[in-house]
Amino acid sequence: MTMVESAGITDVGRKRKANEDSIFIDDRMRLYIVADGMGGHKAGEVASRVVVETIRDSMHRFMNNVDAGKMAYARKDLSPAANQLLSSIHLANQTVFQLSQTQPSYDGMGSTASVVFLSGKSLIAANVGDSPIYLIREGKIETISTPHTYVAELAALDPVAAEKLSEQYRHMITRGMGLKEEVKPDVREIKAKKGDRVVICSDGLSDKASPEDIRSAIDGKPTKASCKALVNMANERGGDDNITVIVLQLPSGTAKTDDAPKAPRGPISVDIDTEEASHTGFIEIHDAQGGHIKTTDPYTVGEELTLTFANPKKSGYFTVSAKIVLRDADGIEISFEHMDGETEKKLMLL
Repeated sequence: MTMVESAGITDVGRKRKANEDSIFIDDRMRLYIVADGMGGHKAGEVASRVVVETIRDSMHRFMNNVDAGKMAYARKDLSPAANQLLSSIHLANQTVFQLSQTQPSYDGMGSTASVVFLSGKSLIAANVGDSPIYLIREGKIETISTPHTYVAELAALDPVAAEKLSEQYRHMITRGMGLKEEVKPDVREIKAKKGDRVVICSDGLSDKASPEDIRSAIDGKPTKASCKALVNMANERGGDDNITVIVLQLPSGTAKTDDAPKAPRGPISVDIDTEEASHTGFIEIHDAQGGHIKTTDPYTVGEELTLTFANPKKSGYFTVSAKIVLRDADGIEISFEHMDGETEKKLMLL
């Protein structure tokens, strides 16, 4: 998958004195998290921060093969990458729960967790609680998370009864991070498509805007401007809660077919050099932005590589600089660095 464009904002809103939301954005890891904390005496702020930091650190270890064989939670219907995320969420839940037992001011604290992880050609969405994740594709918006609220669960059984419930029940979550020793996240894997947009937010936005309001507010805007527009909209409609939003944009691929270089299928043999070692592997080139190298050799996210390819037109070789942006169960995802026009042409002819 090509590189994603992202932006995020967390705002205290107009009624709250403190911000209990936490946010994480990392385009290299392709990991994006919104957590909405709950609990008095800043306990919610602590819970959401711990959720974000624990998921981040756990996923980083998985990507670097540190905890490759230590997934305590796994489902047979999920990919290895999705199970890594699932296991990381369970670890975060246990960490918050154990911390809540350490002092009276932390008793009962918790958080939501809504996470998007881009792995290869997959978009993995996971959530606990009611912070929604939306997918905008071909002009239509869809909620791809599962709301864990009393009203949402009753609505699935009896929509009429759910409509009659008072407002207080609409914010009563049935699952939360750290509220119990065990938690059941919902995880969904979707094949990503060019032009997809993803919005992750706390209920400070979703309580003030319908999915269609959100789609309309960011239509045609870049990610940073989209985040500002959504936060402004929530504040203009009262700003009753903290507002956190992340917007992701996958490349649209709008270039004309005749003008766009055609990416090879692969796998293609490549020599891989680092400062410390040399290896040989096989690369599938997604496009001029990057590709995936199937390998079990020890590489780390952020490591710089020199890739050597056989010249397709002449005898000899040419090199490409690259950087590792993701480590998964099958190998490494890389982005090409400092690419000039001549080198790109050679690469596209492989």
